[in-house]
Amino acid sequence: MNEIINLFKAPNKIERIEDIFTDSSLRAIGIIADVNQGKSNVIYHCIKALQENYEVSIFSYGLHMDVEGMYKINSINELENIHDSIVFIDEFPSLFRLSNKRQVEKFEESMRKVFQHTSNNIVVICGLAHNFNKFLSGLLQVIILKQSTLEDFIQRSPIQQAVASFSPSGMKYVGKGSTLLTMPKNVALIYNVIATPAWTEVIIPHEKEYDSKALFCQPILKPKIAQDSAG
Repeated sequence: MNEIINLFKAPNKIERIEDIFTDSSLRAIGIIADVNQGKSNVIYHCIKALQENYEVSIFSYGLHMDVEGMYKINSINELENIHDSIVFIDEFPSLFRLSNKRQVEKFEESMRKVFQHTSNNIVVICGLAHNFNKFLSGLLQVIILKQSTLEDFIQRSPIQQAVASFSPSGMKYVGKGSTLLTMPKNVALIYNVIATPAWTEVIIPHEKEYDSKALFCQPILKPKIAQDSAG
């Protein structure tokens, strides 16, 4: 696995979201969005594209749907023992209970271990804007943004400062108002801390077979069948 990863270099231009993973120096990616803005779809698309194009070991935590060839983890101990892999963590606050100072310290210790170069992992952490504290946002080398409420970003965190300085000038799909960073659900805005250009927008296909909401949530309101008045 080391030999395969080291063949890759940082892409000059990101045309597809999966191009991010060909950067051999990359260790930490964040996916940030408001509720129901397609965060999990980004993960499923990346897994599908990576499996189609590369021999790769993929682990996940918190995904509702199973993906063939992907390994699920259920604990911090399992996470800390992963090497030479790509790890997707969806809704990470459920894995790390950040309810007190000791839990925050444990979270930081775990993240340092998982992100260190000797572990040779790429870790993708998915959550809401307010989940990313200053410590975590400072670790991220790439940030994948979906539609987000601007005031939810933690003040003076690296992510908040980056988004505050972002201008949608030249963007085709992404907009920025006084309260929202806006874009269609099939678009993501990528901020690459270590590359040029820093900001890129990409199209992300809808992976219907992994859309748990569409597959399992029945409509709450169903139209009544009109009675035949002549009947």
